[in-house]
Amino acid sequence: MTCIGLHYSNSKIFNLEYKEVNIKEIGYGSIDIVHSNILREVEFVLQNTSNKDEFNNYFLGNKFLSNIKDVSKSELNGVLVNIPTKIKIDNINGLLEFNIISTVRDDIYIKKFQASVKIKNPFFSQVVTKKDEISEGNISDTIQVHQGKLYENEGNYKQEHIENLNILHKTEKQIREFDINKIVTVYNYKEI
Repeated sequence: MTCIGLHYSNSKIFNLEYKEVNIKEIGYGSIDIVHSNILREVEFVLQNTSNKDEFNNYFLGNKFLSNIKDVSKSELNGVLVNIPTKIKIDNINGLLEFNIISTVRDDIYIKKFQASVKIKNPFFSQVVTKKDEISEGNISDTIQVHQGKLYENEGNYKQEHIENLNILHKTEKQIREFDINKIVTVYNYKEI
């Protein structure tokens, strides 16, 4: 009788461990599906926007949130994906930040998983000048900071100013050349 009881308790323990591993795989897998949905949406936005404000505004809409939370095309059952906070826009660093929470339910067992997301705005560039207006004849007194570089003399500034304008007015072909995996970062996966 004790052997049967021992076997029964061991099989229950094994079953619980198996369910825990299975739920973790489903939870982290659903976050990976959301990650791929975000990559698809970012690619769409890059093809249809041309400046940082348009880029940021797309992510504030409900269409973006509903598109990335959709895991119905996968074969995952009992999964609910949620974005618990508003998307934060960091205008200093050109980042959009938010969290993903995936809730997995298997019978009476429920587990939640969380990951953080950063989306770098590729149209963002930090430009600081000493003067409010830059005239063609007075650019020798202007200091510009662009992507961590400091330019003080007239020749470098003029050339870099032209290059900066070219960066801001990307063609559709150049936009498609962005490395989307460098724009989107999903990090800090954890069970909560």
